[in-house]
Amino acid sequence: MQAPQSRSMSGEGGTGTPQSLCRGTTVWSTWSRIRALDDVLDGVDFSLHGEDLHKDIPPARWCVNKADLRRLRRQVRRAINVKKIVPTLHDAFDPYDTVCGPTIYTVNEQFITPITAEANNMSWALMRHPEGLQCDIFITHAWQEGIFEFLDKVLASWPRDAKAAWCCMLANPQNLGISDLIRNPACSPFALALVECKYMLVVANSRQSIYTRLWCAYEAYLAHRWNKVILTAAPPISQRLFLKALAPAVLSFLLGAVACCLWPHQSMPVTALAIWRICLFFLILFSSLTEKPHLWHACNAVGILGSAFWVCLLVRFHHDPEIGISAGDRHAAVLFWGEYESDTVAELVFFLVSEFDRMRFQVLLEECDKLKKGYKGSILNAQCSCADDATNIWAEIGDQFEDVDRTIGRLIRAGMSAPDFREACDAGVDLHGFAMNGGLAVIALQAGVTMHLVASHLRGGIVLESVHGMNFVLSSVWLINFYRSLHDARIFSYMVLQRFMLIFKLLPHMIFSILVVYEAILPSQNLCILRATATNLTILFAAGLSVAGMGRTVRLPYIGRCLTQFLVARGRAVVYCPLASDIEDASDAVSDSGDGESGDENDDDDDDDDADETNGSDAEHAPSLRDTS
Repeated sequence: MQAPQSRSMSGEGGTGTPQSLCRGTTVWSTWSRIRALDDVLDGVDFSLHGEDLHKDIPPARWCVNKADLRRLRRQVRRAINVKKIVPTLHDAFDPYDTVCGPTIYTVNEQFITPITAEANNMSWALMRHPEGLQCDIFITHAWQEGIFEFLDKVLASWPRDAKAAWCCMLANPQNLGISDLIRNPACSPFALALVECKYMLVVANSRQSIYTRLWCAYEAYLAHRWNKVILTAAPPISQRLFLKALAPAVLSFLLGAVACCLWPHQSMPVTALAIWRICLFFLILFSSLTEKPHLWHACNAVGILGSAFWVCLLVRFHHDPEIGISAGDRHAAVLFWGEYESDTVAELVFFLVSEFDRMRFQVLLEECDKLKKGYKGSILNAQCSCADDATNIWAEIGDQFEDVDRTIGRLIRAGMSAPDFREACDAGVDLHGFAMNGGLAVIALQAGVTMHLVASHLRGGIVLESVHGMNFVLSSVWLINFYRSLHDARIFSYMVLQRFMLIFKLLPHMIFSILVVYEAILPSQNLCILRATATNLTILFAAGLSVAGMGRTVRLPYIGRCLTQFLVARGRAVVYCPLASDIEDASDAVSDSGDGESGDENDDDDDDDDADETNGSDAEHAPSLRDTS
């Protein structure tokens, strides 16, 4: 099929010319038809001309914010409904699909290009913000994903402290030739935006790894060179996945509640609660450390069932103190129940939130797997549709391609990359799945502890008041550091709190419970001091190491590397500190396995690339699309 004619347009005038973009598809370009589509040009300053505006505003400020992306999603949906964006021979999307949608190639051809032509040829970003926005996020992708899939991933993965993002399909003027702008890759809009950003957001697609495209590989090189935080975008948890996880959780809760209602009165000894505390430690341990989603799911289900049983029994106990207590030392029993009642509620919340964290883990794991597809372990195999671009990019990268390969391998293996992260990897720490570790479950558990300390503070002596005051100060330090940290430091802070809670809070309580079971000791007022001391040790180490960060932690003499490995790893890697060479071999194996998994599909991927070029996506817009989003 013959490629369409070039659509490079001058900056003069305010109307575009209707063109045939693909066989059987004609774009609309008259003012009235555009205005009929949700007033997409409302607020545009038509006194500005795209060519002049893009000369005056620095490329790093050609950005959009979250509101712009949400609005774009609504407008594309409306355009599909009124048949302004229609399926083509090379993109036979389902018009009723709101999850994936048409590819970005199609949206650019049939929607973004004609609208920005009416806006005097300025880019979509400057059409929305003629003054420009400060760049916080650089988005790298390969234009092969659906527009809804892309927007949902970006919005769901948007860093909390970021305000604007640079995305080339919206930043570059699609109606103006930008060959001169990208002739020198180091001075291209891509590079100028990337040097200003805090984060680089990698958006994978299901067709092939974006790192089979040379421009995406070059952006990874720049991010490595300038020590940027690199994140893998993940979609929001789908309704199907949410319901799939919610049903077992609700069933477990109901079974626990029913079991409590059917349990005979005055037959539950304190010993049974102590046995449950022992089981609870191992459930939280496996839920926090396992890298197997099925085991994680099973631990959460059992934890919800048991916690629901004890929460319901606790409610019955408060209505009638005789319920749930067997004959024996009633004072010890009441004290034991009083010390653990807030924990019981917090543990139920922990397992419920942990199930949500497990779903996030699973979603991000799938996105990292997509980065393997077709990637052969080195950017030496990356392709570029323009020979001159390839020559210029390789002249820029030079012999540093091995560093880029290592960065991409770590990104695929861990889901992210950052300066402290790279320092830990260089020291030999295995950070497999690091980006998937962040969550809220342990914070919920710590909140339960804090609530208990606040309640017990009212009935404690001066010693306990001092201990609780120290806990409040340390908790405040940890929370402030957690809130103000970048994404990678926030994950490290969470993991530190999780591990030290297992060591200083849950483990001593399990040992104490064992002693109660064997009647070696009885619950006493000293339990309050034990709990407060363990909690303070937890938050003391968590706050200290969180403030220090992963980089300083791994540099601790003698113990830094193994301590960091213990704090951030999952599965057997928690107690196994591999050599740096083992980590690199594992990264190479990940890349090779990703290539092997799609080995039979390589020919299909090549055919897809040829199809894209036939469609004019690279051949026609090589200066503006550039194999990358």
